[in-house]
Amino acid sequence: MASLFDIGKSAVQAQRQALNVTGQNIANVNTEGYRKRSADLTEVSGSQSELTSITSQIGLGVNLGEVRRAYNVFLASSSNSSESRFQSSQTFVESMERLENAILPGEGDLSSQITEFFRTLSDVEASPGDLAPRAAAIEQGNGLANAFNVTAFVLRDLETQISGTIDQEVNEVNRLVESLASVNGKLRSSNLGASPPNALMDERDRLISEISQKVRITVNYSPRFDVNIRLGSILLGRCFWREKPPIRSSQYGAMIMA
Repeated sequence: MASLFDIGKSAVQAQRQALNVTGQNIANVNTEGYRKRSADLTEVSGSQSELTSITSQIGLGVNLGEVRRAYNVFLASSSNSSESRFQSSQTFVESMERLENAILPGEGDLSSQITEFFRTLSDVEASPGDLAPRAAAIEQGNGLANAFNVTAFVLRDLETQISGTIDQEVNEVNRLVESLASVNGKLRSSNLGASPPNALMDERDRLISEISQKVRITVNYSPRFDVNIRLGSILLGRCFWREKPPIRSSQYGAMIMA
């Protein structure tokens, strides 16, 4: 049986380590991706001698057990999925608002000019021998043609802007996937018998959260703390590229990581 001094010493050391965990939580309260830690205190187990069957089960003190992260896979997956749907809907709504501002009826828009053009044609029909309505109809027709050209230019510019935004997002997904691949490698090389690499897992979850804000993914966790993420049925690996087929629409895909 340990002495009272040894028991007290173990308690002080364990509580000091637990207090260090609390201090770490406070210091990183605003650190992006940091997950709260909690310290588990465990009783020092007894030991049995080879020469005797008597085992001391009490009076041995306390140790700091596992330092766990406040993390729930189900809640994190639900949060990432909801964030992905929200970002997708928000991007769609913003794009539709820009498109509506370009083509919805308004003062001097394409629709009003079409209406005005047909009104001038009605004037020509009412007075076929009068040159003034004809001149007005021709002038209005030229204005209508210019309005079509302006609208087409605005729509092409909008398409270019949206395409550029998609290119930026794809490049950002590339960067995040490469960073996650690096973290995965470090996690796979970690020792399962040691304490879990909490800092690496924080970085892993932060990268997953950022990727899910840009594309809808499915995450599978392995026993060595690394993850596989899928975009539909495609395993995202080191490369995420954009193909430009002959048509104007674009296709996106992902390389499978070896």
